[in-house]
Amino acid sequence: MVRKLSACETMGSATVICTDKTGTLTMNQMKVTKFWLGFDLIEDDSFSVINPKVLEHYHQGVGLNTTGSVYKSVSGAETTPEYSGSPTEKAILSWAVTNLGMDMEKLKKDSTIVHVETCNTSKFCVQ
Repeated sequence: MVRKLSACETMGSATVICTDKTGTLTMNQMKVTKFWLGFDLIEDDSFSVINPKVLEHYHQGVGLNTTGSVYKSVSGAETTPEYSGSPTEKAILSWAVTNLGMDMEKLKKDSTIVHVETCNTSKFCVQ
């Protein structure tokens, strides 16, 4: 939806424009901004204060309950991982890898998924 025709001239060859519900232009990216553990706010890069067993459960919950993926470059240079999935999944995976130190590759290798419950109309399902 274009509110002012003059704005179209400055867009050039744009093929996709993302806006939020107020019409503000966005990057179509989400980000975890706050993480609460009980009543405690966990600041960025301070996951070391979380009990290791609790942290392991967070890694499993985030890494194994997603259809998203984390891709790391195979080149020798240190690069930022790329994330796939819905905007919500990408935000949570990025947060878990960057702020909680989750190693998705190791987690998948060390875990076995026994059963996946599919979504159907006779059960409550959130998508």
